[in-house]
Amino acid sequence: MNRILVDSSYLIALFRRDDLNHSRAVENKDILNNHCFITNLVISEVLTVLAMKTDDMELVNLSFNYMIDNFTLIKEFHMHNFNYNVFSLFSKYNAQKYNLSYVDSSLVYLSDIHGLKLLTFDKGFEKIGNIDLVL
Repeated sequence: MNRILVDSSYLIALFRRDDLNHSRAVENKDILNNHCFITNLVISEVLTVLAMKTDDMELVNLSFNYMIDNFTLIKEFHMHNFNYNVFSLFSKYNAQKYNLSYVDSSLVYLSDIHGLKLLTFDKGFEKIGNIDLVL
């Protein structure tokens, strides 16, 4: 069984029926049968995007409960020097014109230190050489 860190792009596509990747997310939902992890930053992104794009608080509530009930939460803010380490990656990748967000930089950091594959639809991660992508 794989250990997978789930990105917001996958979850937003899974919950938003009008997302371009919705069908692909649903077709690959069995990936979530692996041991999946999520972060507070990803939860925040998913809830914010769903609330802003759908105005459907029932869907937001459903997605929140799904994430909390089905994934292991990595408490990234309890980690020693988390923000410093992520900011170092964020600075490095953006100096190289990767245009990687801070949250995405945190996923690169966490997948590396925990040995996790990353489930994402975000093509920006393909530029990162040391990350094992799912889909």
